[in-house]
Amino acid sequence: MLLEMEGAQVEAFSDPLLALKAAEEGNYDIIISDIGMPVMDGHALIQALRQIAHLKYTPAIALTGYGASSDQKKAKQSGFNYHVSKPVSHDDFIDIIDEACRTRPY
Repeated sequence: MLLEMEGAQVEAFSDPLLALKAAEEGNYDIIISDIGMPVMDGHALIQALRQIAHLKYTPAIALTGYGASSDQKKAKQSGFNYHVSKPVSHDDFIDIIDEACRTRPY
């Protein structure tokens, strides 16, 4: 809802498998995912998303409660461009999204 208040069009999924299915046809400026999810964790999700040609270079943010340096490293290795530990302020998160979208390779 906060992103929508900023003018973003958001597709939110509580099931990573539904997100993966939608991503096959969807076109996104940014991917935001938690790491700890049922059925498929965020690492497996981003690895699967990176196999979809049109999402290979889409900026991706891991928004997670796992904040150790080893978690940050694993997120990068999995295919996330950014690792953001919860809680994060609204303004800081918007700044990270703006940066990710500005540096997106087209």
